[in-house]
Amino acid sequence: MSYYKAIFCDAIYITVKRGDSYSKEAVHIIYGVREDNKRELLLLNINPTEGASSWGECLEILKKRGVERIDLS
Repeated sequence: MSYYKAIFCDAIYITVKRGDSYSKEAVHIIYGVREDNKRELLLLNINPTEGASSWGECLEILKKRGVERIDLS
């Protein structure tokens, strides 16, 4: 779907094991609200931190997947 009425973005930190070490990493979650008011999971993405650059990366992924328009009104 290329159009959503709104999107909801959030992140939670989880413990991730990489090799023999553990670290806390951010899981970015984005839901889109369709025209029929149903929610659709658009993205789950793991990044080392939750910051502007990682959120920008998530939005670029949505754009590459075909999301063209989001109304925020």
